Amino acid sequence: GQHGHPLDPRGLERLNDLGRILSPWTSPARVVPVLAKYRAAYLLVPDGEQDPFLEDFGAARGGVLSALRLRKFASFPPSFPVVRRTPGWVLYGVRRAPGKPGPAAPRVAVEGAGSGREIPPRDGKAAGVRLVSLEAPRTMAPGRETTLVFWWRRERPEAAWPVQAHLRWVGLEEKGRWKLPRLLRRELGVAPRSRRRARIVVSPFLGAWPTRDWPQDVAVADSVRVVVPVDLAPGRYQLSVRVRERPLCRRVGLGDLLWEQDRWQGTVTDTVEVKPAGGAAREERGLNKSKTKT
Repeated sequence: GQHGHPLDPRGLERLNDLGRILSPWTSPARVVPVLAKYRAAYLLVPDGEQDPFLEDFGAARGGVLSALRLRKFASFPPSFPVVRRTPGWVLYGVRRAPGKPGPAAPRVAVEGAGSGREIPPRDGKAAGVRLVSLEAPRTMAPGRETTLVFWWRRERPEAAWPVQAHLRWVGLEEKGRWKLPRLLRRELGVAPRSRRRARIVVSPFLGAWPTRDWPQDVAVADSVRVVVPVDLAPGRYQLSVRVRERPLCRRVGLGDLLWEQDRWQGTVTDTVEVKPAGGAAREERGLNKSKTKT
């Protein structure tokens, strides 16, 4: 899984090759020549039973993702025979099978023009790809999962570097330009138990599908189940998003610590209501009943 020193000009190529090999969106037939380029003899794939979820530059694993990868390699035994199984892992051999087309990828992306709230290019574009639009529910519950649909599009053939979408909740009644007083209160232990601001980071397709392999000039849908921050206070919030290149290491400037308008603040996409779990569930059941009647 090591793709080399970050200053190595071939490091990005190896990074994308690693993602292409493991990606559930890439067919086994396309994996064979990539493995041959590195003269790989074996392929070790986690089975998702013991390893925790991990997302690290195209090496995401765990849960559904691991199951899809196992299905991908198990469906093409002429090239990937099982050599050995151990708790948590499956070791495949790598054999070249010229002339055999192989099955399609176990995961097919949903393509379209995109739907939901459109994201302006100034906040949606980075590293040759663009977040076209975002679909989000109007009601969310702290500590519960909610489904968001990100519509991504590759706009340049050379797109290769991973990107991230920074999603932020900001309470409508929140005012002020300074972030420092709130940070100091938290460090001194006098911060309130709930908060009116929160931010999470989402990688397209869990970072498991290199942007270089996306179809060009067509939007693809990434349906993501995210957990709403558990300490987010009930109320109305502005939901904003901004796309940035994924950094090799954490980068924080002085302005990011002092000012609310930091480098991750982006376009406001929607106004959402954060309710306790019971209230959000009742509203969702009511919405489903109304859909059934119509």
